[in-house]
Amino acid sequence: MILLLNLYKFYVKIKNNILKLFNFIFYTMQYSQYYQAHIKTKECCFFVAILRSCEHLTFDRTFDTKASIFEFLVPEKNEEAFLNLMNYFIKNNIVTDLKKLPNRLINPDAEV
Repeated sequence: MILLLNLYKFYVKIKNNILKLFNFIFYTMQYSQYYQAHIKTKECCFFVAILRSCEHLTFDRTFDTKASIFEFLVPEKNEEAFLNLMNYFIKNNIVTDLKKLPNRLINPDAEV
């Protein structure tokens, strides 16, 4: 009985975390600024580690792995901090070709 109770608690915890993540991504996709940038291939791991350490600054993912192009969904309230960080990376030749584009993920037919 204790095992079942523990399994149920674990299930509820995972379910709640998945729902939080889904809500964050859904909210971010609808209301955020959309950016793309080329990241120097050798620096990708460092770049991603820094972004992940800045919780809730941006949602990032690889758009084109072969070309090392990332896409970013940035909440409006974080846009200034995001651009400051990107300018640091640009000055250090880690990021090139940063551009703000229309949010392609708002389109229901977009390839995700």
